[in-house]
Amino acid sequence: MNHGQMELICETCSARFQRDDHLRRHRLSHAEPRFKCADPQCGMRFHRRDAARRHEKSHQQTAAPKRRRPRRGILPCPRIATKPIHPVGPSSCDHDNHALSAPDNAAGGPLHESPNLISSSDTDQKSAMLMDCSQCAATNMLCDECISGLLPATGLGEQDWNAFRFCMQHFVRIHAQGFPFLHSSSWRMDWEQSGKLLAMAAVGGREIAPYAEISKVYFEMAVNRLEYFMVSMGDTSCITERDDSFHRRLLVCFETCILLIEYSVWSRHRELRQRGLKEFTHQAIVAVPVLADVMNSMPKHTRWPLWILLEESKRALWCFYCLGVKSGHFLNHPLSTPEIVKNMHLPCPDAVFEAPNSPAWRERNDSNNHQSGGPVLFREALYQLMSADRMRQLIVDETAKYSSHILICGVLDNYQTSITIPCNFATLDAYMELDMSRFRLRDDLMRALRYWKALFWHDPHELWHSKHPDHKLNDIMLWMYIEVQAWRCPESHPLSPLHRRVAAELALDIFSSISLTGFLEVGAKSPLYVERAVYFSSRCLASAMLTWLDGLKPPGNTGRTMPREDGALYEKLLDCLQGIPEVSSLCQVDGTSLPSNRLREATVRVWAIVTSDARWMDGGGEH
Repeated sequence: MNHGQMELICETCSARFQRDDHLRRHRLSHAEPRFKCADPQCGMRFHRRDAARRHEKSHQQTAAPKRRRPRRGILPCPRIATKPIHPVGPSSCDHDNHALSAPDNAAGGPLHESPNLISSSDTDQKSAMLMDCSQCAATNMLCDECISGLLPATGLGEQDWNAFRFCMQHFVRIHAQGFPFLHSSSWRMDWEQSGKLLAMAAVGGREIAPYAEISKVYFEMAVNRLEYFMVSMGDTSCITERDDSFHRRLLVCFETCILLIEYSVWSRHRELRQRGLKEFTHQAIVAVPVLADVMNSMPKHTRWPLWILLEESKRALWCFYCLGVKSGHFLNHPLSTPEIVKNMHLPCPDAVFEAPNSPAWRERNDSNNHQSGGPVLFREALYQLMSADRMRQLIVDETAKYSSHILICGVLDNYQTSITIPCNFATLDAYMELDMSRFRLRDDLMRALRYWKALFWHDPHELWHSKHPDHKLNDIMLWMYIEVQAWRCPESHPLSPLHRRVAAELALDIFSSISLTGFLEVGAKSPLYVERAVYFSSRCLASAMLTWLDGLKPPGNTGRTMPREDGALYEKLLDCLQGIPEVSSLCQVDGTSLPSNRLREATVRVWAIVTSDARWMDGGGEH
């Protein structure tokens, strides 16, 4: 420890502190929690015994309803009934007021009752309450109090509300940023009846171990609600008079499908993934052309409610596009996004979309149009990224925060399309070997990545080093993934060592950034706070690092020296690994500067911690 200049330095990661208690608390992030909860169904661990004992009280029946959460860990999932869910069937419905009557459910438990759907008058009254909530309007999201007010609409029993409330709060605080269509005005108009609320809670609890099973219950209930709600709408293709109310109901169905696809397509269960891709994707694709046609046919609108409806539709369509690109590339299951989506404008600035009322919207919208000259077409923005022609300089303030994600997904989509077309390679051999060094569009791809980085880049360490990792980390990891892929080339290529080194440098940048936060901490946070696509990006970076390590071993020539650039990179990796207690014993160099099998093993172990998957080298764990 160095006390010079009144600074305390962590021996593991060299982080600096001014107070000794801060340093001691920071050291805990480098160690495994020692104290385990006594409840056999919990299994949570804590660094301090008193924190573990306070947590154990939460399992008692007399626990106070409000309590301080421990620094690490998650509130326990209340025990619930485990009877099978009885599917609900459609009832007679009124296409004018959309009020649905539930069948008799005397035999079902609280979790398995048919949806207790409320009347349209009750919906309007509740929606007005939500729209009048100043906190919801300020944050553009449901507050805790309003979440509690909506619990009766879920159809759950009171004993199950605590689990639902936690899953919903986790979704609102963490996952909602990945669904840019959510707006304070979207909490009205039959949205409870569509299953949208239950789908949000399912996504919120999916990756949290104590809530994984209950999230499946929410998922099935949301599916039943959605089927019920779509029956109330009738056959959308046969409806000729499509007013604002119809489009709002169709949009709610589409958004619910997106949430259900998000839940299922990234599941580790193959059957659930297939179900999401076949069942919910088909329902969503039916709505896409209708929503897109409405947006294209509407004149320039001056009414705030109509503008909100169209902007929310646009954002939902973009969310579906990004979900389809990532699913198609990482899971080899494309969602067949209609081409019409790519002809849309990028989302408007968030400040305009989040305007709490009509006067505020008009003022912000006029100001934005005056400064930027209007909305930005996606194809125009992507063209500027992929070419040297700057017809119109992109300004980050002109678009929503989600636009950076749309554009990096557009680059990924172009890359995926290009590698499947032989004409993008110089020779047939290059195509067969996927030799990116002989990829005709590689320069455009690298130019797009550089331009995107200049516009949207954030330091990964700043995004990781927070209570909850920032949502921008998803974009940064996708960028790193495409960059590594762009340097891929066959082993026989003369520039192969250089390309491997560049890819390894990118991987080590993320590796070093994670080490500053703590590998155990990042490994614990990743499944809870970042997209599943980040897992595949991390695996790609880990593989690039191992490929570079394997290339440093001199075949049959022990006297071969390591190149200077590789030596510097090797020393940086070794310093990083030696500071990790779990693998430091494997990183002792035995009188040579060349990597050993032990160093490779240490690297594999640490990436297993980062990805939270000990089987990441074998394609990852799957049920």
